[in-house]
Amino acid sequence: MKPILPFLLLAASLSATLASDAATVQLVGGDRLSGTILARDEASLTLQNEFLGTVKIPMTAVAGVTEDAPAAPAAAKAAPPPAPAETEKPKSFWARINPLSAWKSNLSLGLGFLSGVKDSRSSAISFDTERKWNGNELRFELLQQYEMTTTNGADNVSQDNLKALGRYRRDLSERFFLQSESQYSYDNVKTIDLDLRESVGLGWRVIKGEKLTLSLTPAFTAQYQKVAGDSLDPLYSPTLFEELAWELSTSTGFRQEFSILFPVNGDADPSWHNSVALKRRLTDVFSLNLLYIYDYDGTLPSGTEASQQSLNLMLGASF
Repeated sequence: MKPILPFLLLAASLSATLASDAATVQLVGGDRLSGTILARDEASLTLQNEFLGTVKIPMTAVAGVTEDAPAAPAAAKAAPPPAPAETEKPKSFWARINPLSAWKSNLSLGLGFLSGVKDSRSSAISFDTERKWNGNELRFELLQQYEMTTTNGADNVSQDNLKALGRYRRDLSERFFLQSESQYSYDNVKTIDLDLRESVGLGWRVIKGEKLTLSLTPAFTAQYQKVAGDSLDPLYSPTLFEELAWELSTSTGFRQEFSILFPVNGDADPSWHNSVALKRRLTDVFSLNLLYIYDYDGTLPSGTEASQQSLNLMLGASF
């Protein structure tokens, strides 16, 4: 055994450092050999060593055997505790029952009363809502105006009209979009029983910023009217729409819209519409709205007042 002792000592030292074995055999003379015990009896001990392979050691050369406890596996690095989920702000009762929660809406009401030589009582109701998603934009507007004047005890309705509008836009690129607009209106004072307009065009965002946008939309409009019970011939008109929206501050917004129609059939004159709206936010919900409208309708029969303008001061609620 002595000639192999230096070799066994080196092997034992290396195996103790690099191997993960199940037992250590203490040899006579002080050497140690580590490995896995494959067999053992009264005559010999068979050890599997990482470097020497299978070694059969006479029991006369074995001073002792130490069984190694299996190494405890390294503790896995504890995963960091999951970040606490962000607590969502609970929705208000109105937000939970509001069917237009995905829309940006505003409802405004204006009432007026003037007393003097003639009394005047007026009301205006305005509602608008819009939604934008994945390059789509849908907007609805409604305005109803009514005014009654009393002169020498006689009542006279000087304004009674309604206008409803629906507009859809589909983005083609960052600057260009398709636009379709439908409009319905009536005016009992001017005996306009029905005015239907459908426009289709290609729009261009001349200015597109976070606070200022300006768009121009050349379009083509088909118009059908019923005046004083009589149906007028349909009109077809190249049309130009212009829209300007400007956030003057965090609490003040400005919106201006203009459109002009050029009939290509019949003997109707051009028609145009201009509106200016100024919105001053008082709280997160309530706002003070100023709305100016000027309309000139060149399609009306002679003898009917073609122009009309109004100025409304209204208290609005956003939701």
